[in-house]
Order: sequence, then structure tokens, then C-alpha cells
Amino acid sequence: MPTIPLTLHAPAVVDDSWEIELTVCDDLVGVFVYDDNEGRTEVWVYNWEEGKLIFSVFSESDKDKLLPDHFDFLSRDVVLFTAFGHDTNTLIAVDIRHTISPRSRFQDLFIVSKSVSLDLPRLSGGTVYQLSTIACSSMRSSICGEGIFGSRHANTLIVLMLELTDQHGAEHSYDLVVSPAFILSRLEDVSRYGAGPWPSGPARLRMLTWPDWRTHTRIFRTLSVPEVPVHGSRYLTAKALPDGKYRLVLRDFDTLSALRLDKAAGDADIHEGIEGVEDEDKLWDQEAWVGAPYREVESDIIVEDEDRVFLAEDGIVVARHRDHLVNVDSTKLEIYSI
Repeated sequence: MPTIPLTLHAPAVVDDSWEIELTVCDDLVGVFVYDDNEGRTEVWVYNWEEGKLIFSVFSESDKDKLLPDHFDFLSRDVVLFTAFGHDTNTLIAVDIRHTISPRSRFQDLFIVSKSVSLDLPRLSGGTVYQLSTIACSSMRSSICGEGIFGSRHANTLIVLMLELTDQHGAEHSYDLVVSPAFILSRLEDVSRYGAGPWPSGPARLRMLTWPDWRTHTRIFRTLSVPEVPVHGSRYLTAKALPDGKYRLVLRDFDTLSALRLDKAAGDADIHEGIEGVEDEDKLWDQEAWVGAPYREVESDIIVEDEDRVFLAEDGIVVARHRDHLVNVDSTKLEIYSI
């Protein structure tokens, strides 16, 4: 197996100031490195079978106006970044097959690559984005068996976990959900213009404002959690209970036709149409309206802070960890069919 040369564009020694994230998609490995001391970010995508670097960008916080925050694969050929600047927060999808430079500054991606940006909704005065982490289901699910989600092929899903801080310093958590198929379709629209390796088409196709794509999303107020289980077109979240515990909730963003079949059969709670985001603290701009159809099912599964939850094709796994005595603890696995 080839060795991946992580030191190709970086110091030979990794110190404690480095934060490293690895993401794998088929034969590709994505490496996201942030050097806290230098304020520098490096992103590499390697073909691990060939040991070859195929995509590389970097940014420097003291020189660049747009900086990457997180990234993941939408497909084998497309990566998705969350990015922030002085007056913007955005998603950027990049086709890594079509770049005119093997290595470039992150803020120059629009110049050197086939890419599309999607602006996040504006916040009210005094509220800022602090964190935007991506959870993707990059796989296409096989046919499910009987259960609350029926039998069909599932679409894939992106859940963007947003942490907001208001003008009083209080923190608020939201999930923004969108289909990778929508973003990939916008890249295809861009491909119809321009004859070079990157598009030269209208800016309106390459830079989407929030009103351009909000009807393809949903935003949910949620609990602050380190990770969100995502599988196919479904993702798992939780609602707080008065006793400090949580009830697991499943949301499904399959095709509208499939959801309407479930609605006709009287299965679950189907949501359609344009709705405003839950916003009792007045964090969002008046444009925070969303419209992607989805189905919601509240389960009977109750979990606590110490528990870990995993979502699979046809089930939920709960790992319940408990400390009993000094130096004695236990973990019990519970498997629920869906």
C-alpha cells in the first residue's frame, strides 16, 4: 500500500497546535489541517491507491478574506467546504476533477476550479456563527425492509450543524439540512457554460444567495451535540425531556413522491410547504424561511448524556455507558429495528 506523503506541503514535524481531520471516500483520503499557532489551514485530497495528490488548497488568516472551516465529500468528485469571512458565511462545492492549478489559495477557488457557493442565511445584529460542522451520508442506501421508513432506495443527505452566539454571549444550536443532489445539480448547471476546465458562466449560477436555495433546505433548532448520525436520506436527532433525558427523533428527507406515499398511507408526520425557522430569540434575519419536505417520527427510545447513538440502514444502536463504582464501569448495547 502506498504511503501518503503528508509532509508534501507542510512542516515535517506536527506539533500540538495542529488540528487534523481525516475523511475517506472510496479510494480518496481528505486531510484537513489547521495550525493554530500560524493561523494557517491546509487541505489535501489524495488517491491512496496511487499515492497521488489530486487536490490541494491553503489559507492564511492574516492574508485571506475567506477561510475554510470544515470539509467533507459530497461524492468521489466533489468536496464541500464551510467557509467564513468578514461579512459572509457560505458553503462552497468544488469539483476536484476540474482545477487549473494543483495547489491554490482557498479564496481563489472560484478562479481556478469548477465550483458553486451557497450563502448561509443572514443573522440578526449582534449574532454570529461560531461553528459549522458537516455531517454527510455519502453512501446510497440499499432497499430497506419493513418498518417506519418503508421499502425504497434512499437519497443522501447533508446536515450542517450550526452554533450561533447572540449579542449576550448565549449559545444556540441549529441543524441545516440539504440534499447533496441539489448542490450537484447546480454544479451541472454551471458546466453548461464555458469551454475551459472551469466555468465562465453567469455569476448567478455560481454564487447562490440564501433566497436562491432556501426552499431546498430545513433548519431545526436542536441540542448542542458533538455529532449527528446520518444515513441515506435520514438523520437522527433528539428532543429534551423534563427529567434531563432525551427522546430520539428520526427525520427523513426522501423524495417528495415517496413522502406523499407515506402520507397517503397515514404513516408518520409529513411536513411540506414554506415555513419560518423557530426563532424565539430573534437570531435570524427575516429571510430565514425554508421549504424542503420531510417526515418526522418520534421514537420510544430514551437516552442520557453518557449514551452514544448510531444510525444504520434498518436500525438504531444505543451504547449505554455507566460508571458504577470507582474503577468499574460498563457499556451495554441496545439495537432497535426501524
